[in-house]
Amino acid sequence: MRKLEGTMLTTHVDMDGERLAVEGLESFAATINGYYLPFTVEHDIRNAPIGRVTSAAIVGLEDGEFAVKGTFEVFEQGDTMSSLRGDGRKIRIVCDDIPTFNVEYDRSYETTEGRELLAALSRLSPESGAIVQVKKSVAPISTLIIATTIVSTAIATGFFGKLGEDLYAGLKNILKAHFGSCKDSKERLLDFEFTTTRHGEPIDIHVLLTNPTPEEIEALFSCRFGDLDSYLSRCEGLDSAARFVFEYKNGRLESLYVLRGDCVPLKLRRAVSR
Repeated sequence: MRKLEGTMLTTHVDMDGERLAVEGLESFAATINGYYLPFTVEHDIRNAPIGRVTSAAIVGLEDGEFAVKGTFEVFEQGDTMSSLRGDGRKIRIVCDDIPTFNVEYDRSYETTEGRELLAALSRLSPESGAIVQVKKSVAPISTLIIATTIVSTAIATGFFGKLGEDLYAGLKNILKAHFGSCKDSKERLLDFEFTTTRHGEPIDIHVLLTNPTPEEIEALFSCRFGDLDSYLSRCEGLDSAARFVFEYKNGRLESLYVLRGDCVPLKLRRAVSR
């Protein structure tokens, strides 16, 4: 493992024509100092972290602006699960109760089609919150997150039970209509994020679809998210696991990776269902 330092955010006007206030930088730095932040490439959750951000500080720049300077620990070949063990901090997982589902989206949805999608989801479930995610990277992948909390460890069954048949079918149909109408070549990611508790600790589970077709969305909803519950039930030995990431494609649910609470990947690339 090697340590690096780098600038994460500044108060300069960015490529989107926006400027972050110092208070925003302070909040960001405080979060990093309280939790581990996975160090990923271009905010793409499909790839396991290559390291973690361990600390951050606000520094003044010569031109009078301010920056967040972060300290990174980058994983290297030869590292062991023991040598990578952290200082007791974990990744930040918010486990607030969500009545139905929340929608998290990035600026790629600030279009006519994107606003129509958000409006349709709001009409379907007025209790749903809509949260914009700010991504400061060169080419962030377009991402829509459907997030919810599940009391039971039976995630797929709990999701259907929480929404009920009508809301479950309505969500499926809105997503099918939206992604079926996407005609450009932009890469799009649909992320179903389920948050629950395991052994008293919060964990999150992600089921991803890349450039989903209406047929893939239909299949995923019809099979109640594949063999997800069965796979999770076989992971009772992974007591340190805090995040499970799967991808659904070609009618198959595949485990991409599992993260330990301190951002260290535990398992990679294992197919779990057909």
